[in-house]
Amino acid sequence: MTESQKPESRSQKILTRLSEIQYKHHLVIVALSLLLTGYMAVGASKVYMDADTANQFPSDIPAVANQKKIDKAFGGSDLVLVVVELEFGSDIKHKPQDIRDPRVMEMLVDLQTQLQEEPQIDRVLSAGLFFPYEVPQTLSGVRKVLKKMPGAQGMFNKDYSITLLYVYSNVGGGEQAVASFTQLIQDNIEGVAKPPGVKLSITGGPPISDTIFKILWSDAVYTLLLAASIIFLLLVVIQKSLYKGFLVFTPLLLGLTWTLGVMGHLDIPLSIATVAVGAMILGLGVEYGIFLVERYMEERKKQKTIKQSIGKAVPAVGFSILGSGLTTIVGFGMLSTFFLKFVAQLGQVLALGIACCLLAAILANPAFIVFFERITEKTGDKK
Repeated sequence: MTESQKPESRSQKILTRLSEIQYKHHLVIVALSLLLTGYMAVGASKVYMDADTANQFPSDIPAVANQKKIDKAFGGSDLVLVVVELEFGSDIKHKPQDIRDPRVMEMLVDLQTQLQEEPQIDRVLSAGLFFPYEVPQTLSGVRKVLKKMPGAQGMFNKDYSITLLYVYSNVGGGEQAVASFTQLIQDNIEGVAKPPGVKLSITGGPPISDTIFKILWSDAVYTLLLAASIIFLLLVVIQKSLYKGFLVFTPLLLGLTWTLGVMGHLDIPLSIATVAVGAMILGLGVEYGIFLVERYMEERKKQKTIKQSIGKAVPAVGFSILGSGLTTIVGFGMLSTFFLKFVAQLGQVLALGIACCLLAAILANPAFIVFFERITEKTGDKK
């Protein structure tokens, strides 16, 4: 019994019927796929990053529950340090030579007052606290006051060139919250009058997180574009055709956009573990398009029509693609049982990405193949 005479299984009959629908209504499927991709692209623009380590552990752990209870009761679990230092290398005249200079203390009092008025800030600590009424007009007067205050020496370094202002708040690990809070501190620093030769800068948890977020986004975009470029180039080389490489790459592009769109619309954030998931999805999902396009092209080389080729390719490899994809989804899905949430999120996002690539390869890509094949037939372009 030849291959064409073998009875079709139920799954093959379903895929054969699917290929007939994809051929007959390929324009509708392409249009719906593009509309869905446009909607998902809007969702992708809403994706944000959350690196709050407090959210990465189950809240029923006693230590985590107690930490959250303390944060709620006392506030200020996030600390920003405003570093106030003398610029010794500058040629500015009449600049302070000691960080305890009255002009610096007045600036600290003003900055502390400004920051305490911000509703997002829980409390502010600095050497300005030692001058509740007024700052002495001489350096010796400031020294005399500080000498009487317990703990005052701990606010300065040994050579009295640096002092710190401590800002406490509950910012969390959300990208927008961290960036907004960091900018709030920076705006207050820029709005206060500074003595000549004195420099203010910020560090601490939120500013460092803000910097890390920017670096992660930059690296994520770079790795995604680099991976996409290399994968597309390899597909063109392997397929020995720009056209065939594009056909294989189409479901990857659709699947990745759908994945990010689902994350954006469902408010699923990226984390440090999932920020590079785009490149992973491209690498893992590329095989589905390769199998389908290769099988289709084999039939076309036999001088079969577009309808005959797509009708043969989809049932021939569709079930294998589905089986391969589902097992990969299950494998990554098992990571969602991990104790650490960021590992569980990695598994969930990868499973979602593979599912989207799988759907794009089986449901949408055959219609795109028919669409582009008909265009090339009409224009007479060689594949």
